[in-house]
Amino acid sequence: MARTSQQHLDDEILDHAAALFARRGFSNTSIQAVADALGYSKSGLLHHYSTKFALYDAVISRCRTQAQGVLDEVSAMPVGDTRDRVAVTLVVEMALDNPGIAALLISPREEVATELDEISTMLYAAFGDTPDGPITARLIRITGGLAAVAVIALNITTSHDKARWRSLIISTGLGALGHPYAEPLPTTSNDLEV
Repeated sequence: MARTSQQHLDDEILDHAAALFARRGFSNTSIQAVADALGYSKSGLLHHYSTKFALYDAVISRCRTQAQGVLDEVSAMPVGDTRDRVAVTLVVEMALDNPGIAALLISPREEVATELDEISTMLYAAFGDTPDGPITARLIRITGGLAAVAVIALNITTSHDKARWRSLIISTGLGALGHPYAEPLPTTSNDLEV
């Protein structure tokens, strides 16, 4: 697989590692497994991240940066429809560009609870809510919207035409929040083929 830049390689490493951490957990994911997923050598990967802990720290840092970017973009906006639309769009872009990170953010949190809870709190804050408050319909809708976006993005990452799916995923996220769909939804399965 040709790599265009150091940044592209770092992005690829962190996203693959995040996906494996989400699927297998930190303790069950080896450096060799990440290298294999990338089609890269273990020694080459260790050149970039000297230990699994260094790789993990970089993944968590990337998750935090992504979530903080979403929050920063919408924090000055009043809570409501417009903020929700912008936040959903940003989360969809993040998930399409970083499906492994999206998977980690919605994964069970046995080993990484503290770090991911802090990051999830940022995403909920982007929608003007907190996961630590009372369970409300809004909280459930936000949770459903975030999960739907992440799961869909994970399942279409092999598509060469993510742009074709983008508006449908945004509409799905907005629908989970209780907003009318932004785009007309396809009416047949042929409309969904990539």
